[in-house]
Amino acid sequence: MRGDTREIGLFLLLAFGISWAVWVPMALHGAIVRPGTLPTHFGGLLGPCIAGAASTLVCAPRGGHAAWLQRLLRLPQGLRGWLLALTPFLLLAGFAAAAAGLGQTIAADRLRRFSGLPVLPPLALFAVVLLANGYGEEAGWRGYLLPRLQARFGAVSGVLIQAAIWIAWHAPLIWIVATYRAMSPAMLVFGFGLGLVLGGFVLAQVSAASRGSVLAAALWHSGYNFATATDGGVLLQAGVSAIVMAWGALLLLWALLSPAGRRAITVPDFDKRRAAP
Repeated sequence: MRGDTREIGLFLLLAFGISWAVWVPMALHGAIVRPGTLPTHFGGLLGPCIAGAASTLVCAPRGGHAAWLQRLLRLPQGLRGWLLALTPFLLLAGFAAAAAGLGQTIAADRLRRFSGLPVLPPLALFAVVLLANGYGEEAGWRGYLLPRLQARFGAVSGVLIQAAIWIAWHAPLIWIVATYRAMSPAMLVFGFGLGLVLGGFVLAQVSAASRGSVLAAALWHSGYNFATATDGGVLLQAGVSAIVMAWGALLLLWALLSPAGRRAITVPDFDKRRAAP
């Protein structure tokens, strides 16, 4: 137990320290992050990944380092795993088709205007977002921290604790990301905050369905942000967010009522010293 506490403490110290070392100076200097242009907050997004790598290097037993690296590269498992990982991209396609049916369009160029990045060629943009935003966060949050929290506190409580930490980690971004700055206090709590809590349950399921695959979670996270962190429009952002929040709420209810629901959100731990209840 004390070993777990030290490992979690080291991870959090590094994740917050690295990310906030980038974001707090930006906030103090009045930097504003907008879609399709610089300055960028992307350097800070790498904090959880670096923290997970460093904590694994320092704390994992023999074989743990290779197991964590295998988790980073593991493909989504089976048709269900791929469908879960790619759901945000499928939602994007669905909203685009619905808009076209109504005589409207979701311009592809607007989806290239990603928060904190200049407009890049599509493949380059996808690669940057997947590596820095997807892997940058998920290698730490779902790839390292969540399995430890679930092993110690249980499936549901582990996700809730991780979500609270995730919200706190985002705090400096409220002052530097234009989208967050425009939110009212109520929207920050019930839109942004609740969205992270319920999104945490979805990401837990996505990762668990593929035996802890970080790639699966990174693909989902990247796709979700292409829908919500670009210039795709309010209807796209609100629609995808609402679907994900409803999905997360149903997972939470299922997990509270059923052992099968708890198993569906339990991310396996690469460190075999622990086993989630």
